[in-house]
Amino acid sequence: MVKERIVNKHIMNHLEANSLISSSQHGFCSKRSVDINLLESYSLVTDLLEKGVSVDILLLDLAKAFDKVCHRYPIHRRRTLSLRPQVISWIEDFLRDRTQQVKVTTGPNSQALSDEVKFTSRVPQGSVLGLTLFNIYIIELALITSNKTTLYVDDSKLIGPANTPSTLQSLQTDLNHTCSRFKRWLLEFNTEKFKIIYFGHNNHKQQYLMTQYPGIHQIPEHVQEERDLGVYVDSHLNFSSHSQKISAHASRALGIIKHSITSRSREVITKLYKGL
Repeated sequence: MVKERIVNKHIMNHLEANSLISSSQHGFCSKRSVDINLLESYSLVTDLLEKGVSVDILLLDLAKAFDKVCHRYPIHRRRTLSLRPQVISWIEDFLRDRTQQVKVTTGPNSQALSDEVKFTSRVPQGSVLGLTLFNIYIIELALITSNKTTLYVDDSKLIGPANTPSTLQSLQTDLNHTCSRFKRWLLEFNTEKFKIIYFGHNNHKQQYLMTQYPGIHQIPEHVQEERDLGVYVDSHLNFSSHSQKISAHASRALGIIKHSITSRSREVITKLYKGL
């Protein structure tokens, strides 16, 4: 684990020093966070709305992304990132011949183990380096779109102006390129979480099509409000709904404490409230 952390630290330093990790990716990256992701995304939306330009946000989510990362496919991507041959060789050894088992407890002192099964995909659970490899694997998502793309791990947003036929086509083209590229990498988007939020009074409310398989098209669900990285966002950028939900959650926590704890000590109540 210590060696893995050392290798991971040097890889990340190399990627960040040479701007090889897109600034659009905020997950598993230093000095980037959920807050920065949200600020970048909705600052763009408000800037465009203040200019009288309608905006569309396509919310995308990779389906079982961590389980589908194929070990052999991104090897060439690591080479294009100018990693030293020794480092690439170490990563290949790190991923090679990995197996998994299922353990079932059948009694107080007995357990059953399944046969070992070799797997050639997925991010190794509990690993440090695996998270960096995941970022390398999906690094192209932000590079192939002409409109703004922001990512937080496997959640992504495609954001762009939606006031002319050309801008609407641009968003559809970006969506097409994204689906096509990820299909090559054996990844696909979760169609149930494919949502769209329209912003602006004169929004055309364009119907976009996600085509992951020939002849099969998915239309995003139009939502007035959606939870984006923990924050409820609506089409009017009015965050009163988010405030109400947070307040309701706090009230429920206080209700639980009130009806289940007899102590009214400030110290006890404060610890319980923060814990809940």
